[in-house]
Amino acid sequence: MVAEKRPSPFAARALSLDPKPLHQLQRDAQPVLPADPAMAPEVRQLRAVHRRLAQELEIL
Repeated sequence: MVAEKRPSPFAARALSLDPKPLHQLQRDAQPVLPADPAMAPEVRQLRAVHRRLAQELEIL
């Protein structure tokens, strides 16, 4: 389901699970920005590059 980019409530229902704990788990797993605000733009840029490269790799 994750590979298909399905919303978590859909995946939870398909597996007969309560979507609330799944949503909490996803929210807790999200990466946080660094404590130093000056590094935040660089971190965002690196994450964007990572996403783009992951998409390119998926295409290949």
